[in-house]
Amino acid sequence: TLALSRGGESRDVKTNAFGDFEFEGLADNMEYTIRISAGGYEEQTMAVRTQKDIYLGEIALKNS
Repeated sequence: TLALSRGGESRDVKTNAFGDFEFEGLADNMEYTIRISAGGYEEQTMAVRTQKDIYLGEIALKNS
């Protein structure tokens, strides 16, 4: 599960079987925080700036 937030705005999505995800309708060149969580793993948080498409690379989650 991924949670995207900025100020008071927040959206949640789940990844597909390949780990891909999409947040639609975001304004360009805005900074957001993404929180990545999965049962049994430590949560990760990262800052991102919106563009047309962003590749975050492989995100390895650590066992909790």
